[in-house]
Amino acid sequence: MSPLRPAFLGAILGLSLSGAAVEAADPLVDLSGLVTPIVTQIPKPLEGNNFATDLRYEVRLRNNSGDTIPTHTLVLILDRLSNLAGEDRDPLKGDSFLSRIDILDKDGTTADGRPFFRLPASQGPDLLPRSVSEPILVRFRIPDYTQAFPPIFKVMGERRPTTSGSLDALIQLLIDKGVLTREEWDSTLARSKPAR
Repeated sequence: MSPLRPAFLGAILGLSLSGAAVEAADPLVDLSGLVTPIVTQIPKPLEGNNFATDLRYEVRLRNNSGDTIPTHTLVLILDRLSNLAGEDRDPLKGDSFLSRIDILDKDGTTADGRPFFRLPASQGPDLLPRSVSEPILVRFRIPDYTQAFPPIFKVMGERRPTTSGSLDALIQLLIDKGVLTREEWDSTLARSKPAR
């Protein structure tokens, strides 16, 4: 990866690899419902560390939509971490549990201080419709031994624009050049529509 790519992506995404937030030129949209995180806890403790508060999760992203999503825009944000009572804040101190954990191997931090992760480079350029991504390894340590439920993630990204306009332009060009007639195109459309 070239040294300019992370900085460029960070500027576009409004995120920085160093952990500091930058202003977004084109903010990402929440893809909740379109892209679902599948979270699986890895039961084996970290090698060389016997603390029960070191947790590892494997997170895969499932594209539930019919659209192709560019993987370089997908960002997995650790949105919430709650205790057994379902609270995401310490009842005594009032601070967020996210502020009390050490996030290992994060790719950066959002403007509001939430850690984010990106898909591995081996994923490829697109997350195809109805497909599942390569796993993202999420590791964190809870220093004060707070019991926690699995983390709740939010997926941000950008949908690839639909190409219906470009298809119409191509068909019109083929008709103009005499390669295709309007009647041939209309009959093709009629055959492709499902019968009711």
